[in-house]
Amino acid sequence: MNIAKAAASIDAVKALQVELGVPTRLREVGLSKELFPAIARHVMGDRSLYFNPSRTDTVEPVLAILEEAW
Repeated sequence: MNIAKAAASIDAVKALQVELGVPTRLREVGLSKELFPAIARHVMGDRSLYFNPSRTDTVEPVLAILEEAW
């Protein structure tokens, strides 16, 4: 898959989200930012993290993703 096709796919998903009126940000579903540290700690213990190609031993990357999704 080339970059243009990937970008078009992302745009199509975003358009569908808007059309359906589904939340696109964590803040839109009422998630408190105060929960981010607990969520990040929980993620660090999740077995699926083992299969993530971007491994980490710290919560900082997880917190960064949560902040980006806020």
